[in-house]
Amino acid sequence: MLEAELPSLPWPVLMVSRRGEPLCANASLLALLEPRSADLRMVLEEYEVCNDRGIPLRGERSPWLRAARGEEFDERQIWYSRVSGYQLVAMVRGYCRGDVAYIILEPAGPRWKSSACCR
Repeated sequence: MLEAELPSLPWPVLMVSRRGEPLCANASLLALLEPRSADLRMVLEEYEVCNDRGIPLRGERSPWLRAARGEEFDERQIWYSRVSGYQLVAMVRGYCRGDVAYIILEPAGPRWKSSACCR
């Protein structure tokens, strides 16, 4: 997948560097997350990501750093906006190809308002 192809993809995708830094996201991802900022670093800081048991996936356990270091995964995650309070459950797939890692989100239900996501 090339960065030029990203806008035309129908599913939400985030591309990160091998260092885990956000490179770009497509309109589907931004529409799904509805972040308060278009700055991708701010988007990642806005969201608390947890596994399906509500345990935070921070630092080296974050999906973007896991994918960036070459770990492939396909798992259910909870993405919680610290700003809006919305929570999204999604099947999240991560993988790395060459110098770029990809995070693909597939919503597993509607977004809803919540007071917290993680323990």
